[in-house]
Amino acid sequence: MRKKIRYFCLLALTGVMISNTVVKAAGKKAVGLENNTPSGTSDAKAFVDEIKGYDSDYTTTYKSPANVTNSDFFKKNYCIKYWSSHGANDGTLWGTSNDVNVNIFNQSFSWSGDKLEFAFLAACHQLDGAGSNPRARYAKAMIGDKAVRVICGYHEQAPASIDKKVVDKFIDYAKTGESVKSSWILANKYWNDKGYSTDDYCVLTHSGNVQYSRFPGFPGATYTRPGASSTSILRFSKVNPNGTPQSTKGFYNYKDTSYRVPNYVLKAVPIKFDVKNNKNLAVLRDNRDVMMVGDEIGNKPIIQSSDEALKNCKKAFEDVLVNFSDIDMDNSDICVTPIVMAEVNYDGGEEKEETIAYDITIKNAYDGIEILGDYLSGIVADEDVSYLAGSWNEYEKVDNDSHKMGMSYTDAYLNLRKEILNKEVDNIDLVSMKDGKIVFDYNEKTGYYEPNWIFDVRSSSTKYEVNCLNGKIKKMR
Repeated sequence: MRKKIRYFCLLALTGVMISNTVVKAAGKKAVGLENNTPSGTSDAKAFVDEIKGYDSDYTTTYKSPANVTNSDFFKKNYCIKYWSSHGANDGTLWGTSNDVNVNIFNQSFSWSGDKLEFAFLAACHQLDGAGSNPRARYAKAMIGDKAVRVICGYHEQAPASIDKKVVDKFIDYAKTGESVKSSWILANKYWNDKGYSTDDYCVLTHSGNVQYSRFPGFPGATYTRPGASSTSILRFSKVNPNGTPQSTKGFYNYKDTSYRVPNYVLKAVPIKFDVKNNKNLAVLRDNRDVMMVGDEIGNKPIIQSSDEALKNCKKAFEDVLVNFSDIDMDNSDICVTPIVMAEVNYDGGEEKEETIAYDITIKNAYDGIEILGDYLSGIVADEDVSYLAGSWNEYEKVDNDSHKMGMSYTDAYLNLRKEILNKEVDNIDLVSMKDGKIVFDYNEKTGYYEPNWIFDVRSSSTKYEVNCLNGKIKKMR
């Protein structure tokens, strides 16, 4: 069931509720289970704390790595469960801070029949259809009397370096009345639009209106909990046939600009989006980013083509932004990727995917080079544009007197290798030179957008950024 939202604005993204039907479910209990010692605030702790911060009626529990047990994973005595750990598509989940090691294929388990309604798996490959096909096992665990409504997770790599940020954004969207399914998709899309690798999300839900369920006490309708007769489980993700990654067209043509390292920086001239107030959108602002949340991401196959969806996305921005004419997209690069739905095949094998929406990102660029964090973004279905977001600058080129030439690919490669060899992996395997990528990224210390090399380290599934001017390294995933 689709929904409309009254227009409102969140200048501070806390404690705001919209006018909408709220059907409270029994058992406002949430648990966060952390299996790795976090480098900062735990994503599992942030998750339950932010739920409690929104609705004080919740009873919440957080378990640190020293207190988590194997049995905690299988228990179903909380309405909402968030589990954070490493994972693989053989069905294993483990931590680096304790001896907890779970394998979902080593015992018979069901998450139905008790209080558990929503499960979050902040772990790699748990909703993957490849390997041992853990996705099918989790789908089976959702079926039965008092069934689990939704499982959110990843079919490939989970974003370990920004897992808390994904949690924060998920709660922001959930506060607008968006369903758990859509909020998880939008939270991961938000950070992917800003340059992080968070497009491997996957959501499992029962078919029917239950796929639009919200947390108890959060805005929006919470539909009847599925019973034993509900046996069709749908999965939602970006293009990913049967668990196998599918390459999509990249943003850039590297023929002329791939290895030409800029020896200049950029000074941003911000464009603040001025949103019209007569649309059925929830409008959120987070620093310079604006997010406009509309209808739910549904399950109806889309008829329009990707080109038509892109055209409709641009038209939607023109309709909602007073200052749309200030945005110069002449140098932008565009990526249009299907969001697909399929019914989970419990026996493995092919799952028939249908495109239900298009994920569109328009990246700002300077001199053919992507500028991280500068984007226009949308999700387009046949009925409407479900989501719009963006942040945009104009730029002035500033010559860099201290560096006559930016760091080359080879120097950046060797810099990164020296930094992490024997720290994270035994045999470092960087992407080939043709896959190397130059971007401009903001440096808070200098106030400029500076050129950086981005590398993927295959053996540890980690993305790094190497600053071309000073050689400093930043982990991005």
